[in-house]
Amino acid sequence: ARPVPTTMPPPAKVGPAGPSKTPQQVFEARLVAKQKTEARKAGRRRCVRLTFFFIFLVAFVLAWMLIALPGSYVIAETKRYDPAYGLKLTLGACDLDFLPGSTADVEYASLTSARSFRFVVRSTDANIAEALTARNPLGCESEVLQSCRRVCLVKVTVPPGATGAFRVDQASVQKGGAVPLPVITVQPGAVVPGLRVGAWWKHVPTLSARVDNATINHVSWYAGDGDFVAISSAIASASLYAKGSGSIYLLDIEASGRDVEVKWRQPNDRFCAATDLPPATAEFLPASDAWDQCDIRSILDGTDEVTNYAAFSLLRSTYDADSNGRVTKEEFTTALSGMRCCGGSCPHASWCERESFEVGFADPGLYGLSVNAFARRLLEANKTMWFPKCKSNLQLSHGVSALSPVLSVSTMHSEHGSLVLTLRQGGGMSQRTTLDSASTWLSTRNQTWSPSGGRPSGMRIDQADATHLHEKYANTHACADDCTENVYLSIDVVGGAGYPTARFVYASNVAYLLLDLAHIRFLTLNMLTPPIHRERVRFTDNDCELDALQGDEGARVRALASMHAQIRKALQSSVYATNVPIRGELVLVGDTFDDSWGTLALFNFGNDGEMQRWANSALRGQLELAAIISVICGCLFGIALVAILFRLLRSIQTANYSRSQAMRQVVLRKIGITEENIRETMNSERASGGPDSEAPMWNPFSQPFILIAQVFIRPLRQKFIHSLAKFCRERVQITESEENEERFADAHAPFMYMRTFCREYEFFCLERDLKIEDDRNTIQRELIRLHNIRVQQLLVRRIYGLVWRDPQGVESTVSSASTVSSAMREGEAAALAEFVRQHCKTSSLPGAFIDMETRPDPSGGLLRPGFRPVAFAWFKVHGLPPPMLHGTDWAAKCLPRGATFKDQQSVRKLLRVEWSQGRKPLKLSKVWYVIEAATVALHMLAFVLPSAFCIWSALAMQHTWSTVVCPPGSIGGDPMLRPLLFHDIFNDFAWSPQPSPYQHYTLLFVRLVVIEALTFVGISLLCAFLYYIQAPQRRAVRVIRQLFGLVIIGHLLFNLSLFGVVGTWLVLAAVLDPTQFLPYGVAVLVVVVVGYTVGSQMLAAATRFKDRLLEAMEAIMQRKMRDALRKIETEAYANLMDERGHLASSVDVPMEASAKAEKKAAR
Repeated sequence: ARPVPTTMPPPAKVGPAGPSKTPQQVFEARLVAKQKTEARKAGRRRCVRLTFFFIFLVAFVLAWMLIALPGSYVIAETKRYDPAYGLKLTLGACDLDFLPGSTADVEYASLTSARSFRFVVRSTDANIAEALTARNPLGCESEVLQSCRRVCLVKVTVPPGATGAFRVDQASVQKGGAVPLPVITVQPGAVVPGLRVGAWWKHVPTLSARVDNATINHVSWYAGDGDFVAISSAIASASLYAKGSGSIYLLDIEASGRDVEVKWRQPNDRFCAATDLPPATAEFLPASDAWDQCDIRSILDGTDEVTNYAAFSLLRSTYDADSNGRVTKEEFTTALSGMRCCGGSCPHASWCERESFEVGFADPGLYGLSVNAFARRLLEANKTMWFPKCKSNLQLSHGVSALSPVLSVSTMHSEHGSLVLTLRQGGGMSQRTTLDSASTWLSTRNQTWSPSGGRPSGMRIDQADATHLHEKYANTHACADDCTENVYLSIDVVGGAGYPTARFVYASNVAYLLLDLAHIRFLTLNMLTPPIHRERVRFTDNDCELDALQGDEGARVRALASMHAQIRKALQSSVYATNVPIRGELVLVGDTFDDSWGTLALFNFGNDGEMQRWANSALRGQLELAAIISVICGCLFGIALVAILFRLLRSIQTANYSRSQAMRQVVLRKIGITEENIRETMNSERASGGPDSEAPMWNPFSQPFILIAQVFIRPLRQKFIHSLAKFCRERVQITESEENEERFADAHAPFMYMRTFCREYEFFCLERDLKIEDDRNTIQRELIRLHNIRVQQLLVRRIYGLVWRDPQGVESTVSSASTVSSAMREGEAAALAEFVRQHCKTSSLPGAFIDMETRPDPSGGLLRPGFRPVAFAWFKVHGLPPPMLHGTDWAAKCLPRGATFKDQQSVRKLLRVEWSQGRKPLKLSKVWYVIEAATVALHMLAFVLPSAFCIWSALAMQHTWSTVVCPPGSIGGDPMLRPLLFHDIFNDFAWSPQPSPYQHYTLLFVRLVVIEALTFVGISLLCAFLYYIQAPQRRAVRVIRQLFGLVIIGHLLFNLSLFGVVGTWLVLAAVLDPTQFLPYGVAVLVVVVVGYTVGSQMLAAATRFKDRLLEAMEAIMQRKMRDALRKIETEAYANLMDERGHLASSVDVPMEASAKAEKKAAR
């Protein structure tokens, strides 16, 4: 026996704060602190997500407002002007309105994106405007009839008694840019003292003017291609000149009892004059001398070489192009063709050969005429209109009963347009109320006058428009043989005197007429849409019938038939022949619908001019079949994709849930919870942990927010969140400053073992699925770098898996004697085992250990009793010699199963570190807030952005239909029903809503798409709100989530079916144009076939790999099982031999076996 030591180690002292806690108590305290932290963090997450949710909602609203802002119609600025001085206005793609009012104001209003203006104010008063330059950089090409009114409008209020004239000019158009078509409108009731548009040296290019039931004292108008229209108005004097293709219409001009004098010029003799007075009361009297306005006879006679010399010089410069003093036949025909259209093919082609004979060019060998001889022959032929700028005089005379003053139109001149003058002089003529009215005008015409001969009969297109259509489309799109380019050409006819407003459509492929272009654009994502062009054309009634607007349906149909024939001829490859085949079809768009989807009725005209419904039954049947096939294929495609997504997301959801549950079980096992309590713990967590802890439902779309977080947010968290820094912020309290230096210098100061720190850090990362840093040296360096933590290294002897039964009273317990068995006195190992049995127990909790020496508790202020001093005290009390605890042999004999002794183990203490225990204020990193913001943003984008794209596409389809397909007038005969445009939406739901007097028509398909998208977005936002507030999982919430899952499935079916229709149309596009669209169709087929083939092969390969893996696993398990069985059999045999001894014949009997056998026999 070993001698008993004379001195015993001093008993363990308890620190100033009391006895140390058991590992179970420490674990429970940390668990409570963690739950508090998690509850605070959940509350913070709820607040943060709701905040970002509302921020994104506001952002979406502001984004819509910003999108709508460029299309919002706002009044930019209003100023006063001096009514005695007038105002100078310069317009660039802006309309101008003169309105009656009590104050002299000028207002500029436009779309926000088109805002561009500059006021010139009086030097003495900044509120008085003297000039305004109004521009429109946006242009008007996307508007109905390319009207600028809805984009940019200047309003001038004219008070009674105003005397100042208004001067209007048009801003120059950038070369190569689109030519705007601004309009000046004098509104009903306005009295304008004077209006001067352009100047004789500067004609406005495209500016038009409309005077509607108003009064103008004097108007001078110098334009190029713009029209001047006055209806039911009073004009004291006028000078109107259009040197281009502009026309002048003075309709129902008030001239009761007054004589009228008109100086007119129209080289093609397109001039109509009418009055409601009978011939007995007044009559039209052409000038007795046709040359009174440009008489050059005195110059030719040599009697007066000064008077009208300018006219003679103009004649010479016009016809004598080479200035050699002689006019040849070629010079004459060239100059005359530039002035007027000759021949029966007008206005499509001009051939002035016949006219050359009338002025003496009958002899082909004649080497021209001298300028004087040519002028004499021109005078002799009485061809006033062939004389440049020479006007003719027309009078309406009452005789002696006329009132004064005379209505004088000093100039009514249009070079390539037409002239119409109708007078209201008390003869019972009914008047048209406004320009926009659909009622009749000029219903009573008792006299009509027009120059005789010199022009083709019937309704004729403007020559410039016919030339433009022919040059641009005839030989590239419309020719039946060689043209390959597709086009959808919308031709707007701006109504004038004698012909209505209408829309004709030419499509190079008739399929574009049978299938509505707007629907094609939406359903094919604009891939099958042909180039869309828009043109405006004008017509002239050469017969002066002027009946097409009088409510006479026959006259209207005849006018439309003539217009159709003229446009078709302009599209022909040859304008000299009739009925030349064209590629595609030209139709008239009606104002009624064929179905509820917004398909408009289309008309064409027979050879007899009869209007009939246009149809192509054979091709329509094919396209209807193609449409049905596309819908069926699209639905099947949508169903297949939804099914694939369903299975894929279901598998992802199940795998992620199983993974999270497995990780949670690992954590619970590591922290020491028994298998019996793991299931109960996890069930309670699922019941109280919110939707993130729920088991996956049968429909994966019922939990879209969790699914998005698992698929997209989880990789972001693992990549960008610093797990160690996050753990230090949330679970530990670190003193980085020196203010508590004395506290941590004390031996009883709080500290933390690196092993404990790493274990809790591992649990933390496992619970949150974060990336774990598994190298302790790296962790130590990061702690020192981030928080300047001090690390102390110790060598300890420690028993793991063993704890005191009563750590508070272990020292008092061992001081009292207890019964010692005889077996204990037989050996040190038995006594030590009895000591362990009485005062220790095994524990699987993390951090369960007993140090061999008494050491400070990590919580600070406490001491943990050591195994050696307590064991020595127990041995002393029982009169036993102290045990020899050196080395590791004693541990194998005395410690129970589950306890492990580590000798001379190196451990590290982290100073300045202690568990927060829930006392630390919750501090979250910027990355956490960014991740939460990204989560909410991803939710919003996933549910809002696709729907917004569908809504935008549908509205673009509506805008296309409104501007290109729908007739420019009323819809269905209702003048108050207009098609919906982008600007209407922006103005109704934008910054400053502008009430519209019209009702807006929207296509049924557009309404369905918009309603479906908005409904889905609304339901999605409601479910997102419930998810962010972490609503209790009650029955109502679960029902809402289930319904939301069904809504998502329906939404995906609808949208994916649309994409399927797109793909199907790419395949079926050979009906429209095989050459152009066959590659797209083949590409779709290749993608589908390759995707299906590769997917099938990959699934088959995965199945084969799974089977082979299972076979390999089974082979390995069988081999392992055989080895295990063999090992068990060997051990069993060895044990059996140890118990029963060797055979009698065996001579080598081990002593140990013999001794064991004797002991067993004795027992």
